[in-house]
Amino acid sequence: MTLAPGAGREMLVPGPELYAVESGTLGIRVDGPAFLTRAPTNDEAARREEMEPGVDYVLRPGDQALVLVRVGHHLVNDGLDPVKFLNVVIFTSSSVVPSWLPDAELPSGFAETPLATEIVGELGVLPVGAAEIVVQRATVAPDKNVPQAMTEGFALIVVEEGELSVSTSDEAPTTHLRGEVVRATPENPVKAWNAAEGSLKITSLIISPAETKRNR
Repeated sequence: MTLAPGAGREMLVPGPELYAVESGTLGIRVDGPAFLTRAPTNDEAARREEMEPGVDYVLRPGDQALVLVRVGHHLVNDGLDPVKFLNVVIFTSSSVVPSWLPDAELPSGFAETPLATEIVGELGVLPVGAAEIVVQRATVAPDKNVPQAMTEGFALIVVEEGELSVSTSDEAPTTHLRGEVVRATPENPVKAWNAAEGSLKITSLIISPAETKRNR
């Protein structure tokens, strides 16, 4: 998603909803439970804090905000440059499709490039209870493997550019092109790599039980 300078929008979806800033600065104010994770620096590791309702926060590249189920929030770009960010929403199959998905009329200054929609429900049984959600984007050079951290556990890998080769323990390798999604589970892990001559650009969504993340 992209917000032009001065643009803003009120958001309310079945949630939870994750924002990960790639460039620019994103202002966010929440009406209920939400968490902010600051990007790591040379001096300290990534830190997570609970967001206070009604307080204005600014997210910079590498920062992420997680807004919990059905919590209204406001996004704004008060900077001089456009802000680009990844946005992930997890909702049940019985929920109303969020209004920001394709074919919706977007407000002025708000643009989106959908990577994939309606895919989590096909992943299988997800972790029960508290979970960690991580979104990562990477460019993989020819003849190089996709980092294991982007394919382990309950993973969704979206091909943005190039060709993604994937194999499992009991299936022959397959090739996936732009817009296609590869799914992995703990019971069906995958090995992924770039077998093409050009660069490969992917985005992955990892869902892990919170206790698993703490034990690493």
